[in-house]
Amino acid sequence: MQNRVSVTVGGRRYVLVTEESEEYMRKIAAYVEEKLEEQKQTFRVSETDGAIMAALVIVDELFKSRETASNALNQIQGCLEDATKARYEVAELKRELSKLRNMLK
Repeated sequence: MQNRVSVTVGGRRYVLVTEESEEYMRKIAAYVEEKLEEQKQTFRVSETDGAIMAALVIVDELFKSRETASNALNQIQGCLEDATKARYEVAELKRELSKLRNMLK
């Protein structure tokens, strides 16, 4: 279901057509507005330049988040491989223990 959400960023009103919730889209717009205002205040730039700089900051955050997620996924995969090896070793040790017990009988 598509929602129409009206948001204001940089003093301009935008109507977004999306499948996301209104609350989520307002949250995104507020974040963009926050980054835009940070850039305008910090560098005293125009609305357009501030928007470009805010976009660069947001994309930088996105790329870093993706890299962090990828690293975490790689670590999880390594842990799963280690767990699989450990299960195999436990099964082998159980078989060996069983053989030793049988030899003692």
